[in-house]
Amino acid sequence: MLRSSAFACFARFGALLFLGGTLSCGGGTPVSIDGLSEGELSGTVIKGPVADASVTVFKLDGRLSRGTRLGEARTDEAGAFTIRVGSYNGPLAIVATSGLYTDEAGGTPVSLGARELVTILPAYRSGSNVTGIRVTPVSSIAAGLATFHVQQGAGVEEAVSEAFRHVNTHFGDVDWRTTAAADLTVEGVTTMTPGARAGLVLAALSQQAAGIAAEAGVSVALVNGASLGAALAADAAADGVLDGAGPSGTLRQGSVALDAWTARAGLAQALATFVSGPRNRSTLRLGDVRTMVNAMSTSADAYLFGNTPGTVIDVDPPEVSWLKPAPDSGVSGTAPLEVRATDASGLQSFRFTAPASLVALQPSIEGTSALLTGTLDVSALPDGPLAIQVVAEDKRGNITSSTANVIVSNRGPSISVSAPSDGTTVRGQVLLTATASAQQGVVQRLELRDPPPGVGADTLAAADSFAAQWDTTKAREGSTSSCSAPWTPTARRPTFP
Repeated sequence: MLRSSAFACFARFGALLFLGGTLSCGGGTPVSIDGLSEGELSGTVIKGPVADASVTVFKLDGRLSRGTRLGEARTDEAGAFTIRVGSYNGPLAIVATSGLYTDEAGGTPVSLGARELVTILPAYRSGSNVTGIRVTPVSSIAAGLATFHVQQGAGVEEAVSEAFRHVNTHFGDVDWRTTAAADLTVEGVTTMTPGARAGLVLAALSQQAAGIAAEAGVSVALVNGASLGAALAADAAADGVLDGAGPSGTLRQGSVALDAWTARAGLAQALATFVSGPRNRSTLRLGDVRTMVNAMSTSADAYLFGNTPGTVIDVDPPEVSWLKPAPDSGVSGTAPLEVRATDASGLQSFRFTAPASLVALQPSIEGTSALLTGTLDVSALPDGPLAIQVVAEDKRGNITSSTANVIVSNRGPSISVSAPSDGTTVRGQVLLTATASAQQGVVQRLELRDPPPGVGADTLAAADSFAAQWDTTKAREGSTSSCSAPWTPTARRPTFP
């Protein structure tokens, strides 16, 4: 395992002196060795696993500037690498470029290109075999912080240890030197383990970058989780805090400026959005990550963010209320529609997603409330269940979907009145009997609607049968319509097999 006291991360954009070195291939098979006492470094490159990345080991001087190249390898499909190094004592930088990973937010392949993911060993000893090295965007941020403080006079091991102490706490409360980030886009993650928290942070970077790309009108090839991580590392190296200020002014992703809340409120909001979205295949939900989100957004760590305060963010999605028709009710012909969404942060959008006939309807949005209205025409649909679906998004990017299930009942049950027969003259005590049969599903209730005076209670337990005594002496003489009726579609839901 990687010893936490011996490792840290480094992001440095200085000149590279290619003065020879030791080469090996990915997966641990060496090509050649240069030095008197060889050692071995192995680990993974993760922004999602980065396959076929170029991983290079550099000597570092006392100011964490890069020197001679000591070894090189390429990662395998899982992002794993193994590199042999020759005789050397001192700090090392492990730098990954190129290679492909799958963007967690969008599912598309993304190339690192010339962007770097970096980590360091602050006190490597000749001949050591070091395993479990993690090269990630967060390790690059820690490296940028350590670089700044070393160049301000701090010792290498002290600066690296302090940098990781702060980034570990802020970015999920995990040790980014040793923790293997879990992939939340596949099934299997069920609890908030350190690996799950690390995976959430990396997925949130991609989700945040996707939002920035959409705002800037650029593709994920230009703005993505790796590019955002590299920008944050440059931010850290420029002045030792994450405030959006780079060496040449405000840092940007596309046209969108970074600031002191990018790695706090922005990242926390993106984390909540990812967990609530379709790319999250774990069982973790908003309730599981709320503590992590709140800690990230409200952080006031002066080492990381200077004197700027944290902020509480809204991570709760809009609430949807189905007004017409009521869920689980029956509908026939045409029926009015009315659905409302509310959110304290205001509504960004509200729309029907099913059935297709409703998709074009536009909402009325006023502040914290939005209303969708229209007419649902089911006259041409077969009887049976129908799902009406809406999606609402608030101004913070929180999204919720809601479904109302109704029953289309254009064809009612058929009724057979067995006694008395139509046109019969009755007097005294008369037995009324009827049965009903469903054209689809089953009959839930058969009842006498608007009965004349003197009709008693139904004496049969069966839902599709009716029998009652009628004392005709209590009714007015003359023609009487005794209408038996089955379950009324708009009042009760039938049972379908």
